[in-house]
Amino acid sequence: MPRFDNAYSRAIAVVKVVLPLVALGILSTLFLLSRNGQQGEPLPWTDAELGEMAREERLGNAVYAGITEDGAELRLTAGQITPDRSQDGVAHGEVLAARLARPDGITLDIAAPAGQIDQKAHRAELTGGVEIRSADGYVATMPGVQIRTNLSYLQSLGPVEAEGPAGTLSAGGLTVTAEPGGASGTVALFTGGVHLIYRPQATEAE
Repeated sequence: MPRFDNAYSRAIAVVKVVLPLVALGILSTLFLLSRNGQQGEPLPWTDAELGEMAREERLGNAVYAGITEDGAELRLTAGQITPDRSQDGVAHGEVLAARLARPDGITLDIAAPAGQIDQKAHRAELTGGVEIRSADGYVATMPGVQIRTNLSYLQSLGPVEAEGPAGTLSAGGLTVTAEPGGASGTVALFTGGVHLIYRPQATEAE
């Protein structure tokens, strides 16, 4: 056995043995704690949802924007869109919104919970309860609406209920188109038993 000449040498020898053992004990404790702790937050999807997303092609926050043949700006967005496997160029969307801005200053904002977009037919159908708001304060609701993506064209799919500064209106249908003859105006045509309750605007006292 080695001999130690003094207390200092013996202390150094003890430290050389004890410190590695202490370090090993600390590392072992850290290792055990890290294994017992929670390894991150759980994924927000179930195994079934993960399998469904793997089988389907989905696109989130999709945006379509362009200029129609009659000069209007059209922007169509979808919170989620899924291609139709049985129809080429057709996709199904959720949480859809569209904005049609005409050259004459007419702007329509359209919102719907669901819809279908057909790129080849230049058509989009918004369904599930559609709301249309105009920049001048009118709001119209209907079961669905068909939009042409290459023209200023909008047609309701079912009866329409509208309200605005001039009063309330109900009708069997609504069609919005560009003014015939190449003019920049916009035409809104209500059809099918139109019922209007007119509220005259108050005039300023002379």
